[in-house]
This record gives sequence, structure tokens and C-alpha cells, in this order.
Amino acid sequence: MLLRPINSLACLAGPMRELRPYAVVALIVPGGCLIALVFWAFRNRLRLRARMRRVMAQVAAVRTGLILPG
Repeated sequence: MLLRPINSLACLAGPMRELRPYAVVALIVPGGCLIALVFWAFRNRLRLRARMRRVMAQVAAVRTGLILPG
């Protein structure tokens, strides 16, 4: 099996470019970390909503198992 070398800088460049505006807000504005977190969550709300649905389904399954052991 041939593996091609992974350019670590290229792998990190995409996510770093995505986070750049949030880092600027977090560093310049007082309370910027919270504001940047809200901006990021708003931009990624569909992905977060899908993840929360999965988490809530897992929590419901665990709760049901605790209430009705069997």
C-alpha cells in the first residue's frame, strides 16, 4: 500500500483560515471570546443541530435504560 506524504501545513491552513475572523473579534473586542463563540455557533448551526439531535437521542436511550432495566 502506497501512502503519500501529508503536508501538515496544508492540512492546517484550511481550518486556520476559517477561524481567522473569530480570532480577530476575540482579541480586539472586550468579551470577544463569547461574541466569537456565538458567531461561530450561528454560522455552524445546522451541523450543531444535527449533533445535538444525536446526543439527545443517546441521552433518551440511556435514561430509558435506567428507568426500565431489563
